[in-house]
Amino acid sequence: MSEVWDHYVLDEMAAELTACLMALTFFSSRELAEAFANEGGDEPVAVESLAGVAVDRLDMAMASYAQMGHSIYLALQQQAQTPLEREADKVGRNDACPCGSGKKFKRCCLH
Repeated sequence: MSEVWDHYVLDEMAAELTACLMALTFFSSRELAEAFANEGGDEPVAVESLAGVAVDRLDMAMASYAQMGHSIYLALQQQAQTPLEREADKVGRNDACPCGSGKKFKRCCLH
């Protein structure tokens, strides 16, 4: 799942997403909570004290995660509604073939 988010999350949002995911997943398993506690640097933090921080930030993490997801959803919707622009004019079936053969497009490169 994180691979999908990584594709759409801007670099400046990555730290916020990481903090949200930490708070949202902290209680999913004891092993994960201990891994978060051991990531604290030189001195590991007690899981119990980190749990208090995770509980305090849980509401904010859920709201932030939902807001990021909604922003990505809106950007994808806008992208889907933006018409594609052609680099060159569309070649009609009866127009001269752009390859320069002198034939009509339908008799040359359209095949």
